[in-house]
Amino acid sequence: MALGGKATQISKSKLFIRNLCDPLVEMGHDVFIFDIDDFADTHQAGHMTARAKELLSNELPHIFAKQHALKKVDIFFSYLHSRQIKPEVIKQIAKSTFTVNFTTNYHQFWMYEEIARIVDVNIYISKVAKEGFDRLGLRSYWMPIAGNPNVFRPTERKTKDVVFIGQPYGVRPYFFWRMLQYGVDLHIYGNGWNDIPREKQRSKKKTIRKIFNKYGFDILRLGDIDQKLRKLDNEIRSAVISKINSDYGQLVYPSLSDDEYTKRVATAGAVINIAESRYNHDFLNHKVVYGANLREFETTMSGTLLFTQYSDEIESLFDIGKEICCYHNEHDLAEKVHYYMRNDIERERIAKAGYERAIRDHTWERRFEDFLNWLNI
Repeated sequence: MALGGKATQISKSKLFIRNLCDPLVEMGHDVFIFDIDDFADTHQAGHMTARAKELLSNELPHIFAKQHALKKVDIFFSYLHSRQIKPEVIKQIAKSTFTVNFTTNYHQFWMYEEIARIVDVNIYISKVAKEGFDRLGLRSYWMPIAGNPNVFRPTERKTKDVVFIGQPYGVRPYFFWRMLQYGVDLHIYGNGWNDIPREKQRSKKKTIRKIFNKYGFDILRLGDIDQKLRKLDNEIRSAVISKINSDYGQLVYPSLSDDEYTKRVATAGAVINIAESRYNHDFLNHKVVYGANLREFETTMSGTLLFTQYSDEIESLFDIGKEICCYHNEHDLAEKVHYYMRNDIERERIAKAGYERAIRDHTWERRFEDFLNWLNI
């Protein structure tokens, strides 16, 4: 397996790798892990930089060949895209063994497309991604995200805290600002929410703008309308994050370590999830992917009540209103959070049902069993 764990909150996190690898080992498979994040850190190469890509592209073929010579590799399983590795490396490996690439961010499909054309099977996590692989005439398999019950488990020590864990992109700052205004006791964890360097950078931008304006230039009038809109979107989002910090700073926390994260999800009264991702994170693009992500399965597997955005996909995985709670906008979310945090019996009943569903249907071991059966392995 060639994997990285940067999808999680901290650079040294191993949760994603444990999620994928531990269940395969428990199923009796021999798994050789090549952690591309550790590799980059060892060489002091930044994440997804040109240097990291060049180093990985040079080294991975040798590592694979050495392992393949020691013991035949039946499946090369990777979680890679073209910003991390040269596609010709995957093509070289594909000559020796069966190749599977795991893809997550369909809203950035362009990063996966080259490798997708090379591997034998593409795993995708959002149903909507199927159309992308079908359009290219490629073999693909829908494997929703899941949870690892050896990592995420219930605890008797529950608080009544409402928790969000993640970064402040997209609609997240707007949603949570409104929720805090509604009086929801929301605890926010993650990089970027109380980032002081970001504030300093914004101050510099304001100073530069004042200098330009002094001599008759308006920065916001420079460039075309698309550039102005993207710039304004970033400015407003940054301003909302500053407003959250100034008015509710006591509820904003840094990112969590792996152990802190699993404990916080388990001890929370409820966890809020925002699953949507705008195509290529571009404000001007009207298309948004609504799927299921890690937080939904990790929360339910921890026996904690989940609030997540409604989508057809999440409805196919959980019984809404009985196993999880879904919302349609920030006002709907605030109303439902207030209701369930005041009604302990209903909250605990739904959380328990969500846990039972997750343990039964949404473990990584179950996902891999189904996939290997689909491959006739």
